[in-house]
Amino acid sequence: MLAHPFKNKHLSTPKQARNAVLILTLANILAFIDRQIPAMLIAPIKQDFSLSDSQIAVLGGAAFSLFYALMALPIGYAVDHIKRTRVLGTGIFLWSFMTVSAIFTNTFSQLFGARIGVSAGEAVVAPTTVSLIGDYYPTNKRGTSMAIITSGVYLGIGISLMGGGYLIDY
Repeated sequence: MLAHPFKNKHLSTPKQARNAVLILTLANILAFIDRQIPAMLIAPIKQDFSLSDSQIAVLGGAAFSLFYALMALPIGYAVDHIKRTRVLGTGIFLWSFMTVSAIFTNTFSQLFGARIGVSAGEAVVAPTTVSLIGDYYPTNKRGTSMAIITSGVYLGIGISLMGGGYLIDY
């Protein structure tokens, strides 16, 4: 006899599984808005902080991409050994806190540190998503769930382009 497809250690109902997809999709949307807006505001950021082109490149490259990649391994380990929802919540809290802290930065170093924190926080989304969907959905339902969550990337980019355009005009 086959086990109920939603009977597992994390979620027990289809409604809870759908809510997880909604939350993970929103996390992807917000993560990509948070990545794209600073890239669109390079000129005002450069002017406000009196930054060089090299410093701008470091903020977008090393401060974000390098640390995002470096955090993948310890985060993957944490996802395998710690409650995944706790890892995801901690990451979302960290990236939200660091995004807000960037508002109060006055120097390149402070802004660099804030972007590192944002990247470390956002780096939890992908590994926790894959792991959680594996728990929440049976094999034959994971493709659709992951497609919905992945659409959050492109929704976030679209929203950031519209919002970023408004910010640039402002």
